[in-house]
Amino acid sequence: MQVFLFILETFLHWTAAGNSLYSQMKGGGNMIIVRDVFIAKPGMASKMAKMFKEQMPEARIMSDSVGRYNMVVMENSYESMTDWEAQMKKYMEDAKKSDKPAGPSHTEMYTEGYREILKVW
Repeated sequence: MQVFLFILETFLHWTAAGNSLYSQMKGGGNMIIVRDVFIAKPGMASKMAKMFKEQMPEARIMSDSVGRYNMVVMENSYESMTDWEAQMKKYMEDAKKSDKPAGPSHTEMYTEGYREILKVW
């Protein structure tokens, strides 16, 4: 059973990167994929996914089908680490300038999370 779960998890990771990998193979050059993985509080995963999709329409937003419950993954592709750092800086500056009405932020919707930065070969 453990072998099956390992194979399934590996397949899901490769599938999640599928569009980025296909683009990479067609276009050449190196790129990176950045995945932010969140374990949402119970009842918050769909709200969190919807909020991410509204705020970042260019990102791929995914949720769990198997594996950890309440998992939400946000995936983006960049040409380089420098491009990712510039995007993060812009995002932080825009967030400071934003005068959106106060509502729950994503930090109130999850219990744990981590970031993966992968180089596409």
